[in-house]
Amino acid sequence: PPPPPPPPPPSSFSKSMADDLPPEDVMVWTDRDGITYKISFQHAKLLYIVSHYARASIKDNQPETWMRQLQLDVLIFEGILARKLDFDYAPESTIQPIIEEEAVRCVRQYMNISQEGRSAIYDLTEQGFLNTLRLPSTNLLSTIALQASHKGMRLLDALPPLLRYDVDEFLFSKPGHMRAFLKDMHPVRDLKHVIIDEQGFLIVTENGFEERSEVLFIEDISYVTSPFLPWSLRRSEAQMRDNSTRVDG
Repeated sequence: PPPPPPPPPPSSFSKSMADDLPPEDVMVWTDRDGITYKISFQHAKLLYIVSHYARASIKDNQPETWMRQLQLDVLIFEGILARKLDFDYAPESTIQPIIEEEAVRCVRQYMNISQEGRSAIYDLTEQGFLNTLRLPSTNLLSTIALQASHKGMRLLDALPPLLRYDVDEFLFSKPGHMRAFLKDMHPVRDLKHVIIDEQGFLIVTENGFEERSEVLFIEDISYVTSPFLPWSLRRSEAQMRDNSTRVDG
């Protein structure tokens, strides 16, 4: 007898990208290989942000484009402040490269980083929607560059228009955004870019928009910590510092 037909490809849902989310916050997308994914709107927005700056080439004569994760961290923070990305952020010590005339100098500064945003980046990379590239530097440090993969661009073809609007509303400068909205397209010259200088991060466009990002502004936290060491490890009976009185309110 003839062999039985091959089984259909299994349906695979990415739980890490849509765990415990209501259906109205999740998009379901099936790739051309028959595999189905559940992607949260926040993951889809993040992928859409990357696609504005970095994409995998689709032709031999088309150059590859990449964006550094540090610049993406700044854009994620700006999206959170604009209430377009539903992530949280917290201060984190980071090393920032400062480009000088003949060399690159590294400076350690505290920066508001969204760990939820970075986790979403890892999810998108693991599922093949983002490509990553580790770039070495002369000071023995390395940085990560990202781009939307071919698979990621196919997903964005099915992205709901409302999600595109949410991202474009903060990713483009306002004058260019209003003109583009009337024409149903965004001028490339109004797309915001992140530049690193000695004072921090500057957000600029080719049309002359310039704004200092507040990503380095560390807010007061609503909690404090106090040291603790078991009595068996202490060398004296001196009381340890209690910082609970420093909490406001």
